[in-house]
Amino acid sequence: MIRQIAHTFLFIILYSSTIYSQGWFWQNPLPQGNNLFSIQAFNNNEVFAIGDVGTFIKTTNGGQNWNVNHNIGNKNTVLRSHFINNEIGWAVGIDGSILKTIDGGINWIEQISGTSDYLLSAYFTDNLHGFVVGNYGTILSTSDGGNTWIKYSDSLTITSTLWSVYFVSQYTGWVVGSQGKIFKTTDGGMSWNPQTSGLFTSLYSVNFVDQQTGWAVGYQGVILKTTNGGNNWNLKVSGVDYSFSAVQFISQEIGWAVGSSKSIIKTTDGGENWVVQYSDPYHSFISVSFIDSLTGWVVGDLGSILKTTNGGNDWIYQSTGTRTGRSYNSVFFIDTLTGWVVGSYGTILKTSDSGVNWIQQTSGITDVLKSIFFIDQYLGWAVGLTGKIIKTTNGGENWNAYYTGFSQILKSVYFVDQNTGWAVGDMNRILKTTDGGETWSNYVSGVISDYSSVFFINQSTGWVVGKNGTILKTTDAGENWIEKNSGTGVWLNSITFVDELLGWAVGSYGIILNTMDGGENWIKQFEENSYHLNSVHFVNNVTGWTVGSVILKTTTGGNNWYYQSTVTSTGLYSCYFTNHSEGWLVGLEETILKTIDGGGVVSVDEEQYSSNTLYSYFLEQNYPNPFNPSTTIKFTISDL
Repeated sequence: MIRQIAHTFLFIILYSSTIYSQGWFWQNPLPQGNNLFSIQAFNNNEVFAIGDVGTFIKTTNGGQNWNVNHNIGNKNTVLRSHFINNEIGWAVGIDGSILKTIDGGINWIEQISGTSDYLLSAYFTDNLHGFVVGNYGTILSTSDGGNTWIKYSDSLTITSTLWSVYFVSQYTGWVVGSQGKIFKTTDGGMSWNPQTSGLFTSLYSVNFVDQQTGWAVGYQGVILKTTNGGNNWNLKVSGVDYSFSAVQFISQEIGWAVGSSKSIIKTTDGGENWVVQYSDPYHSFISVSFIDSLTGWVVGDLGSILKTTNGGNDWIYQSTGTRTGRSYNSVFFIDTLTGWVVGSYGTILKTSDSGVNWIQQTSGITDVLKSIFFIDQYLGWAVGLTGKIIKTTNGGENWNAYYTGFSQILKSVYFVDQNTGWAVGDMNRILKTTDGGETWSNYVSGVISDYSSVFFINQSTGWVVGKNGTILKTTDAGENWIEKNSGTGVWLNSITFVDELLGWAVGSYGIILNTMDGGENWIKQFEENSYHLNSVHFVNNVTGWTVGSVILKTTTGGNNWYYQSTVTSTGLYSCYFTNHSEGWLVGLEETILKTIDGGGVVSVDEEQYSSNTLYSYFLEQNYPNPFNPSTTIKFTISDL
């Protein structure tokens, strides 16, 4: 029987899946939302998994609760791990990184691999002997637990990307990789002999149950089997044409394969026949681990975790929340308890308990919603594609659509009271209402542009920003808009003010602009070409945040901007803070993050990113652990 668990949007998060510590933590999905690349189960209770952003998650009660840590070993991405028991293990990843733990993942120590190649798979036969493989035919070996590593591939002619390694003893093992490559060693990696797969497509995973019987899986549904140690590999019919990323057998008959198919398949006859046990239209599965014929786990993208206790007849999600790959574009709170999020397909979520629970509301539309704004706990508006504006008078229990007469996308909405508000968007759209959104009038600015954000400090004075560095200001409630010189030609995505004089705008190429005279003059506080900033929010004249591809915070009014440790690699679209401590971020892949300490403490020994002194800089790689109360970032700044 295939039982698919319904993905309800009423996700009451009652299990304490994450240790909430200083910094940013997940509210959706839970226990976290980064891709998980590797999972290993030791018994019915203890299971470890690793993934993107240096994620390490661990359960000691079979998955009822998960402890979450990010940036293990100060590494941003780990791709595979292997443990010999529930204490000792290794994780490998980009730039030749190898990490080791001897306390079940609490602490990680970096080992020197001697290579900068991506490392894609690891296998240890005991606490001393292990192997790691990666791109460009990289094969590393250690005989002292990783204190030293030998790169055997330097003396070999292997150039293919090697995706997976598996050993049945200290001396006998296999690696598989691109172009159908399979290599075997019988002398502990001193020499590797090619085996014939009969294929030219990539093989992503290899697994053996003894020295003779093994399987390899890969691109477009490929499943190979050998019964003589790899002297011959025979192609089996999987019944599917999607790629498999992992295979595991617990006996010569029973095994599972998972992959980009968004499916889990099983065989009970050694791989001769396969059946689909579970499918999910929203997820790709990446790794599988069974402890016996009944109990196993699967992990994959967007933090997905599934468990079975009956051999896969039923799979139950242990990760909760929404995981449909939609984007959340805007977040707004009226106090520390009550807030809303809007996004793709007309999605509206509401929380009344600081984000512990998010409940879906019915917007009545399927278009993307880009911005949301509330005056109080009852009265609010949201705008989005095709010029649609929706309004609620009861906190979102009901939403009514109002048509502006324009079809262009609206990207931002702002109200100063229950009657007067503005919405801006593409094709020179600056709309105003004086009747609470019942009717809207288009105001011509005289500057043809696409607008991204609108902000009013009172009924008369407001600003709009958009394409090509456009900044407009009005002092007569929008009757007239005057263009101001931003000093930049990049797209500006968000603007905010704390009073009639002091404001900030952010945008593409990591630009942060500041004005101290109401927008008459703007200075550049920060710029980094590799970044993209989507949203800015200040709680007073000195403390603010901006988010996008990074999270930056200032406590000096923007004279200095500091990186904050992020727990996700997805883009962030909107930030909102109710005070200097409590705030939320939303973005791609239905990400919702929260902080209760202003995003964590970052300490620096000197001024960093000063608008007065910074011309160029170099930031050394540092990914602070959100479980630590502080971190010190090393950096250098060029002389003026």
